[in-house]
Formats: sequence, structure tokens, C-alpha cells
Amino acid sequence: MKAADCFPFRHEVRAGTLQAVRHLPDEHLEWKPPGGVHSIMGWLRHIAQSEDWWIQVGVNRRHDFVPRRKYQLADIASVLGYLAETRAVTEQLLEQWPAGMLQERRTVPPGYRAAPRGSECSLHWIMGNLYNHELHHRAQIYLYLRLMGLEPPLY
Repeated sequence: MKAADCFPFRHEVRAGTLQAVRHLPDEHLEWKPPGGVHSIMGWLRHIAQSEDWWIQVGVNRRHDFVPRRKYQLADIASVLGYLAETRAVTEQLLEQWPAGMLQERRTVPPGYRAAPRGSECSLHWIMGNLYNHELHHRAQIYLYLRLMGLEPPLY
């Protein structure tokens, strides 16, 4: 059994995110509610940056790694490309690893604010967290669509 088999719904997570933003005009992609932290584009960048950071720093232990920045991801094509690129790296790991590899532990990298310094987590937690994180922000994107008077896609 491969590690990929432990995350059977992973493709649906990304498909739902992409479906929500596929045909949005720039004014909708850049809109954010009063007091909002990010626009929809901002959430998409954040999803890609976080996945890239967790794989490179959390899994591969490249502590000098810096994800792409906003100025490098200025349009929807570059953001969608980055989402695809980071997910391809994640998929490659899951397809290569035997399922037992998910039990390996990693020290939580500095910069992750939700865990105390020096704590550990399993590769299973890291990979599962990538999908949970995206679902969380996809829900925010769906809320933004509703606030703009648009109907989000069914998921």
C-alpha cells in the first residue's frame, strides 16, 4: 500500500477549490470584505505557499527555503501554476512512499505558529494538514463568493 492510498479524497479537495475560482473575473479574485485579511487570490497564494513550505521545510528539512512571494504570483495564471506545481511535488512523494513512511516524525519547523518550538508531528499529520488547510481556506473562498452575491459550486 502506498502513502497516497491513505488520502483517498485528496483530489476532490483541489478540484473543489479550482472549480470555485475557475471563471472568476479579476475584480472578484481581488475582492475582500471589509476587515478581510486576504482576497480570493490571496487565499489561493496562501494555500500554495503553505503547501510548498510544509513539503520543503517540514518534510524535506530545507530550513533555508522561502516560498514564492506575492510579487512573483501577481496574476491568476501564475497562482494556478504554483498550486499545480506544489501539488505535483506532494503527489510524487505520496506515490513514492510506502504507507508506513507516514509514521515517520519530523520536528515542527520554526515559523509554524500552532505548535510549540521543538515539538514533533508525523508525516501523516503533515500531509493530512495540507488537505485540511486547503479545505478551511476553500470555505472562506465560498463565503466570499456568497458575500459578493455569487453562488459557490456544489462540492
